[in-house]
Formats: sequence, C-alpha cells, structure tokens
Amino acid sequence: MLRCKRILVPLDGSATAERALPIATDLARRFRVPLHIVRVVASIELLCTEQPSTPEAFTREISVAEAMAEEYLATVRRQLAASGLAVTSESRRGNPARQLLRAVSNQDVVVMTTSGRGENPVMGSVAAWVITQASVPVLIIPSADRSPHSPLALPVEPDREHTPTGDST
Repeated sequence: MLRCKRILVPLDGSATAERALPIATDLARRFRVPLHIVRVVASIELLCTEQPSTPEAFTREISVAEAMAEEYLATVRRQLAASGLAVTSESRRGNPARQLLRAVSNQDVVVMTTSGRGENPVMGSVAAWVITQASVPVLIIPSADRSPHSPLALPVEPDREHTPTGDST
C-alpha cells in the first residue's frame, strides 16, 4: 500500500502546470494528507529574457520574480484551503528540477504535469528529470487534452492471443 505524508505539486504559474491540482487534491483528500505546492524561480530564465544590465538590476529582477512567486503561491494556497485542504507552500530559487528534488521528503508523492511553461508538450525536461531522479513515487498528468487521434490517447487493449490466461495448454 502506498503511504505518504504529503502530496507535493510543482507549479510554475502556468495553467498547464495547474492541471495537476485536481488529481493532487483528490489524492490529498483520499489519503488525508496536506498538499505542498512549490514554485521555483529559475534565475537562468531571467538572464535569457531580460538581460539585466548590472548585478543590481539582476538582483532587483530576482526579487521581483520571487515576490511574484510568493504572491502566486499565496493565491493558490488560499483557493485550495477554502475547499478544506491543508496546504503549505514553498518558493525556491535555482534550477527547477534540482530544486524540486531538494523539496521532496522521503514520504512524499509528487504529482505534476508532463510539461509546464514553454516545455515540450510530450515530456518536459523538468518532468523527465524528476521522474528519473526522484526517490519517491511521481504521478505524471498529461499537460494537454489529447484528441482521440493522438497516439498518446489511443486505448491500450491486451493482445488476446498473447495474454496469459492461466491455462498452460
């Protein structure tokens, strides 16, 4: 049986990442454990998009990004708590994949989408890293609705000819 003390949900501020919340909240209710939402401010994103002209400007940009992350987490935390869930949150700075792994405790279950802001819709680099490096169960939620024609949405049925039936004849 799966035992966990909390459900950790990485959020990057995108609607895509928030697709993990309904399943995470359902699991939190079923297991009667709190949700822990985490937002990582990746300083490299700021370097790539803003190009601050001085170290002071970079520090200001990081401070603004961290304040926005805290505000976002507070909003999500209030919304989830209003539905009766116990919710904690944490903002971190650095490489998102590494910081998420550092946020995981040994009795967590991670619930996240396949990708977040700007990542490959099939499997983002952060999700791939967490899946391969985490020492706890990771539940991956598709980032987008799959059309009936998408190869990822095709129903998988057992091969009747090769499925063991218990009969050895």
